[in-house]
Order: sequence, then C-alpha cells, then structure tokens
Amino acid sequence: NKWRASFELVIHFTVKHLIMKKFFVLLFTIVSYQSIAQQPLPFNDSAYFDGNNFKMPVNVHGSFWHLIDNYDTYSTCLYNKGGYKSLGYSLSLWMGGYDTNAILHAAATRQVLYGAEYWPGPLQGADTNISYTLSQNWAKVWKINKSDIQTFLATSTHTLINTPTVILEWPAKGNIYAKGRNGATLYINDDMAPFIDVNNDGNYNALQGDYPKMKGDQMLWLVYNDAGPTPHNEITNTPSLGVEVKAMVYGYKNFTSIDNLMFYEFQLRNKKATLNSFTVGS
Repeated sequence: NKWRASFELVIHFTVKHLIMKKFFVLLFTIVSYQSIAQQPLPFNDSAYFDGNNFKMPVNVHGSFWHLIDNYDTYSTCLYNKGGYKSLGYSLSLWMGGYDTNAILHAAATRQVLYGAEYWPGPLQGADTNISYTLSQNWAKVWKINKSDIQTFLATSTHTLINTPTVILEWPAKGNIYAKGRNGATLYINDDMAPFIDVNNDGNYNALQGDYPKMKGDQMLWLVYNDAGPTPHNEITNTPSLGVEVKAMVYGYKNFTSIDNLMFYEFQLRNKKATLNSFTVGS
C-alpha cells in the first residue's frame, strides 16, 4: 500500500546501560561521506535530559546526543553510577522510501558539522516546506518535570503569575500563550504537544486547568521535519520525504532498576510525498 499524507507511525525504544534496543533497522545505504563539506547546523538550541541516572543533550535538529556550539561539539550519552561514563555519542533517525516514480526520498543526520536535513518545527501542509523564520521560532526543546505538574495541580486558581512558565507556554493546540525560541509567539492549530484537556474543549489553556500530559518524572518534547528551507544536498542528496516528527524523551527516578532506563518515543507523520515504501532506523 502507498504511504500517503495521512500515514502515522509511532516508534518506541529504550536505552539500558550499554544496550540500545532498536525496533527498526535501516535497510538502505545513504551516500558516501567523502565529499561532504562541513556545514554547521543553523540552530544550536539544546536541552539536557538529566532526570535519572542519565545525562544527555537533545538538539532541535533531531540529534539526540549532540550539544552544539558552532563547529565545536559535545557528543555523548552519559550514565552516572559512581561517576558519569560515556555510553555513546550519536543517536538520530534515518528514514527513506521510494515514491511512485521509483525515486528515493531520504533524510538523515550524520554529525553536527554536516548540514541540516531535519529542521525544527511542524509542517503546515502538503507540498509546503517550512520557512526559515518559522523553523527558527520552533527551535526549542521543551523540558518539564513531574514537580512542575504537582505544583500546578496543588494550586486552585491559575493565573499568569503563579502558573509555571513551561506549563503556561506549552506548545499545545490552541494555546494563546505558547512560546518558542527566545519568546517567539507560536500559533498552533494542529495537534502538537500532548496535554490533559480538563474541560474537553479541544484547546489548551492552562488558566482553565489544562496541563501537559507527560510520561516519567522528567520529559523533553520537540517537533522537527525533513522539509526545511534548504535541499538535502549535504548527506543524502535526495528529495525530502515531508515527514514531521514529534519526539519525546523521558525517564523515571524512583530508586529502582527503572532508573537505568531512558525511553524514546517518536511519532512520524507524512505530510508531503506519496510513497510506495518506507523504512526508518536509528
């Protein structure tokens, strides 16, 4: 069956100590890397997951173990048991598929110095690439702790002053207070970050009691896509897929063996190309 604009795919996997469980295997070769020139990623915005025995950065371009500062990179996933130890330095999604004309569409990240095929932000519709300005506004990783939710729920009346910023500005559908990079206003008319809709009106409003729907004791959320303002000419040298990725990284801290697990969840939605096949891996 053709993978049309309506297909969605959810991927779950975990990192446990030195073992990464991969539920999907990449089945195609992308490109030779010898001719790739160094091109820094446009946005170096990142956040750390540090909720249990792990510490690792998440970058807005879909590089999950890269902390970026121009051409300098700090690339590692750290596990803390008697001192932090590096478990790895690279994690991202690679994906591809053939369209109805047997043309390969693909997207990948190699290292942070080799250009952007994933850009921050959601896609607005079919046959539309995200603009640089819109991508810049969405260049943010939202980080929330269970304690933020507990503080919010313990308050009976919610105001602009007493509502935690991450809850007030959560990038959920219909949130008029949603903020992105450097406080940029976000206009969200589609389902984005998950939330608890207390009054069941379909829109997010923390002042009416709505709050983020989170997993674990700490969660990071971001959205990115492979249809940015520049072509895929640094890594895969293919047309874009037009896939939007909503990503969550979360973990638990309850002083049991679950502290040694880190969870990843990716929701992929095709909004552009009509594909006869699709493969994704990490």
